[in-house]
Amino acid sequence: MTDWSVIIKDALRMAPRKVDKQARREDILAAAMGVFATHGYRQTTIDQIADATGISKGAVYLSFASKEDLFYALFEQMTQAAMHLPDASGEGPPASAKAQIQALFDGMLAMIDANEHLIPLTLEFWSACGVEETRERFGGRFAELFGAFRTLLSGLIEQGVQRGEFRDGLPVQALASAVMAMIDGLLLQQWTDPDIRASQITRAALPFLLRALDV
Repeated sequence: MTDWSVIIKDALRMAPRKVDKQARREDILAAAMGVFATHGYRQTTIDQIADATGISKGAVYLSFASKEDLFYALFEQMTQAAMHLPDASGEGPPASAKAQIQALFDGMLAMIDANEHLIPLTLEFWSACGVEETRERFGGRFAELFGAFRTLLSGLIEQGVQRGEFRDGLPVQALASAVMAMIDGLLLQQWTDPDIRASQITRAALPFLLRALDV
């Protein structure tokens, strides 16, 4: 007598498994973050990323057409996270411009503290801007990122001026650019000098910088 239950179980086991493409993509990006941070973009191979993810090399290529596309997707993922502005208003009256600026940097500094790969990856992303074959793609996106953050930060400063929190006549764009440069410079210093902690220095300096804008 045919045991149909055994036949059905065997057929189900041998049938191709449905793969959650988005979940697999996220798994690859999570594994690639550590591999790129450890070996750098140029020395990293798809085989290393596949091994770190626990999948085949071919499965990686089903999600990303090339190593550069994977690296760029990781760049985009981190860029979007960096541009997230925490809601500082909560319930009640609107948050002050100073509180919103503080919240913006608190979120950014929390990212730096929580992700040990962020600084080496940032340096790798910067490096991609200096190579001819990746300069336009990564450099163009960096320009958009810097422009968006500068617009966001200068908008908050201008909001503070309009509300009477900050004094008139401030060089808003220059201030926003200078603060951004401070963060980038501190990230580089932390990578080259383990005694430098970008988040600690920024947290200590930011209140004094904001106080200088007061009426």
